Amino acid sequence: MYRPLPRTIPTLDGLRGLAALAVLVSHSANAGFLPAVLGGGFGHVSVGVFFTLSGFLMAHVCFGKPFNRGEISQYLVARGSRVLPMFYVVVVVSVALLATIGAGFYGIVNWHRAAFNLLLLRGDGVLWSVPVEVQCYLIFLAVWRAQARGHIWPLVLLLSLAAIVSAYLWAGSAWGVGYVFLWLHFFLIGAALRHLLDDGARNRMPASLSGSPAMALGLVALAMALLLPPDLRAALGWHSPEPFLDPFVILAMPMLLWASCAGAGPMAALAAPSLRWLGAISFSLYLLHAPIIFLVERLHIAANAPPFARFALVLAASLLASWITYRLIERPAQGWLRARYSASSQALSPVP
Repeated sequence: MYRPLPRTIPTLDGLRGLAALAVLVSHSANAGFLPAVLGGGFGHVSVGVFFTLSGFLMAHVCFGKPFNRGEISQYLVARGSRVLPMFYVVVVVSVALLATIGAGFYGIVNWHRAAFNLLLLRGDGVLWSVPVEVQCYLIFLAVWRAQARGHIWPLVLLLSLAAIVSAYLWAGSAWGVGYVFLWLHFFLIGAALRHLLDDGARNRMPASLSGSPAMALGLVALAMALLLPPDLRAALGWHSPEPFLDPFVILAMPMLLWASCAGAGPMAALAAPSLRWLGAISFSLYLLHAPIIFLVERLHIAANAPPFARFALVLAASLLASWITYRLIERPAQGWLRARYSASSQALSPVP
């Protein structure tokens, strides 16, 4: 009736890679390199996939472990080493450009914005999601503690309600504190789904999802994924509110994640090596494609080429730059930080 859910789920690597690629597609469409229907809020919707996936994976790794100082320290080291080195590289470069030529990438155009980014209060441009992600990691500690004590659902429901209410109250706010609540419900959806897939023993999920039911789930998830671009649904006559309040998007996230996790029908293709490689470099791809698009636009590179050719140039340059930074910055920094701080955290005493 049940089968083990492995620690590493290949299809989720592919889903992460496609989500990063979707952000690149959206911003390329906004730049005029692809049809406008793929632009608009599609990038924000794709980041919603990141948050949902992140919540699922945090729960997958942490639920079932004891909630003590050693485990908490290892969790924080693992998450910090994954996102902070590359984030601070691009922020510091942008701040250096601001100091030397008076302008930086990512919308970091003054010292006030630079401070918000450096302090992880709120990011500019595509950097906006990183402070939100880090703040979700900290909030997840409360969810983990509640799960360890058998009281996860009251907390998840309370936080979800607070997030939805805040989404209405904070929409358009210029402040970073509280902005996380515009997107927290996506993170909680992922964590809650992972908990639902647990039958009381760690790392287990239904194995009966096969054959026609699996194919049906995969096809429904694929259809919903294809309809995620808000401008596409608007062209079809559907009203699309802000992505973080869009009922279709909120419903699509657990469907897409569940079908991907189960490898249901066409979603099994997400485990392809090329998509898993894309998932490995996804964070660099997410961070670096924006300045590459900016440079192609401002420097009028291949200005006389067809728009799709300019998109192909942006895609190739972004993939190359992301692979290089992943190999030279992300992986070495992550390995060094984990080796430096994880060993000492294991000796910490339990939380009372």
